[in-house]
Amino acid sequence: MRQICLALPLLAACGGGMMSGRMEPFASSYPDNIGGDLDRALARLSSGPRPTKSAVLVAGVPGRDEVVGWDLSAGRKLWSAHRKVEARPIVSQGLAIFPSGGSIVALDVRTGRLRFEVDSEGREFRGAAVCPSTKQMYVTLGGATTTQLDEDAGRSVLVAVSDTGSVRWREEVDRTVGAPAALGGLVLVPWDQQYLSALEGENGNEIARVRSTDDVIRFVTATNEGVYYGAKGIYRLTPRSAGGTQGGADRIAPDLGEVPGDATIGADTFAPRPARGARDRIRFHWRAAEGAATGVSLQGDAIYFQYFRYLFAFAPDGSLRWVHRHAHDLVTAYPLPDGIVVAGEDGSLGLLTADTGQVVWTGSMGTAIEVAEIDASGFAPPRSAPGEDSGLRARLLELAYDTDNRMVPARQFAIRRLAKIEDAAITGDLIEIASRRSLAPGVRQTAGQMLLDRTTGQAELLAALGRHYSFLDGIEAPPVGIIARAAARMEARDALPALLAHLEDHETEAVALPDLVAAIKTLGDATAAPGLLEFLTRYHADDTIGDEGRSLVVAAEAVGAWGDEAHAQEVARMAEDPYTIPPLVTPLRAASAEILARVHPSDTVDTTQEQAAEQAVEPPAEPAIPRLLDNPAVAQVLGAHDGAVRRCANEHRGRSAPPARLRLSFLLMNDGRMSNITMTPPNDAMLNCFKPLIENTQFPTFTEARQTINFTFQVRP
Repeated sequence: MRQICLALPLLAACGGGMMSGRMEPFASSYPDNIGGDLDRALARLSSGPRPTKSAVLVAGVPGRDEVVGWDLSAGRKLWSAHRKVEARPIVSQGLAIFPSGGSIVALDVRTGRLRFEVDSEGREFRGAAVCPSTKQMYVTLGGATTTQLDEDAGRSVLVAVSDTGSVRWREEVDRTVGAPAALGGLVLVPWDQQYLSALEGENGNEIARVRSTDDVIRFVTATNEGVYYGAKGIYRLTPRSAGGTQGGADRIAPDLGEVPGDATIGADTFAPRPARGARDRIRFHWRAAEGAATGVSLQGDAIYFQYFRYLFAFAPDGSLRWVHRHAHDLVTAYPLPDGIVVAGEDGSLGLLTADTGQVVWTGSMGTAIEVAEIDASGFAPPRSAPGEDSGLRARLLELAYDTDNRMVPARQFAIRRLAKIEDAAITGDLIEIASRRSLAPGVRQTAGQMLLDRTTGQAELLAALGRHYSFLDGIEAPPVGIIARAAARMEARDALPALLAHLEDHETEAVALPDLVAAIKTLGDATAAPGLLEFLTRYHADDTIGDEGRSLVVAAEAVGAWGDEAHAQEVARMAEDPYTIPPLVTPLRAASAEILARVHPSDTVDTTQEQAAEQAVEPPAEPAIPRLLDNPAVAQVLGAHDGAVRRCANEHRGRSAPPARLRLSFLLMNDGRMSNITMTPPNDAMLNCFKPLIENTQFPTFTEARQTINFTFQVRP
């Protein structure tokens, strides 16, 4: 073992321009996108040995400073070492590389023996790579993790270490330098989000540079097929890369939508190499396909997205192929030509097929792991026959109904993908998800939002509207407001009776009323006027309805459009009721005027200013007997029973507090008879307690045959 201290005098470039006859790497004066330079670099990259294949996993063990090596093919532990793994290991050319205790440690991947370690200089570890031809290791160090580097805290360091552990060269620059890749005796480095430089591995001389003019570059990786780089997309380094543009390069950039966690297809290697946490558990997995001579082709023709214990498989065109829910959080994964190897934090191992995501091989390390990396390029396990594929819809629903609320962003993503499936049954799925009160609010809301974009599934909407809340039957109410909006968008006129039934149902949530009434107005006709008028009669004086009061305004507008003369008289009465909520008065008057103008157009006459003045001075006398009782008259009669109502409410409240208000509704005949007495919220014991008092109450007479009475008792402050 050899300890290397980077504070020793080295071949370091401390300024810009030339030094000792060489162009300093990352100098602003170096030309970029030069085709000849890139061609020579590509020739170097295509020569020499390629990366060796392996079948090994290296992982840190939680709760103790231990790292283990696991042979995937043999299914056994190769070794364990007393080392704290402070970031996800890198498995490259027979070495396991990771930061530990202020050093960058390189262990033999087959034996666990320490090959050498490099002083991290109190800086963050961004990444490392080993060149297959020279066995030289390159390490990128970033920002300071100690106050001892205040002056140089923002600088990046690139170090070249030989296979015997000696430092070959070291560059420290005022640039943001990412994790390196190595192939053909060259080291490739992304920097400042825009550049990719090729340096000679033996001395650090820069020999070619690519600058992206319309994209960012945050990673680079070298494989048997060549070099790939990018961030949101995947570029293959070819002569076309000298163009410096997206359109002119060999590139794929699937449109995957807004994946949770803001992950990008290419890792951000300008950040520290992740340890256990969200950055380690939320990431993409892909590898270049073997034998692809040109363009960008992927192993399994797939890009995999890991979100803790979920794995999503996408085709290169961005379409979702399958999803998998693991029993435990996934720690790492490795794509193969026809599948992907996964490792869970419980030490479980599995192989999923690339086309359907079915499990065809399993294994176990027998111990928990927390940060790990796999090189499964040489892994070819025996496979069992896949079982029956449940299909994408069933798997997405499995995620939607998951109870792990850490996964809410991924479950919302799954619901958005579910909504893309053109099947009328999906409309019913979305309604069911939105109805489940046991699910996280964000999950239900996303299902509701996706429901609004559906163009098929009217039958499913009608079936859902047929459900009403029932505590005794264990039936949850559907999301009436969202369903009403969806029905209006689909122009589902058959839904009108069901919508009116929910408008009449006192269990319908107040927050749903604006959407419900708006849908009735959109889909309805004159047959809806009585139901809307009843809604207005019930709630026009309810000052507790709050923001949902706008539903009353829409109802008044609809009654004005469809109502008859009797409706006009009723809304006019409500308009003059002193207890009517103020925002509703003008719409009620307008509705009455609209109906009368439509029903009796010839009766509309112009009133002169003189006539108006006379009417203002000499108002018509009030009739001795009113047509209907107004709110003050009703309040004067029923208000006398406030004490009895409070007593009944307290005596029959059960185990809960009595309601703040009780709304009494009944039909009053002009001879004093009462019928259809109901109470909201419903409570038969309370109603039976004070019903005899109400039935024996003497009301003033009125000329109409009957009148609907709604009165609210204030039970407690």
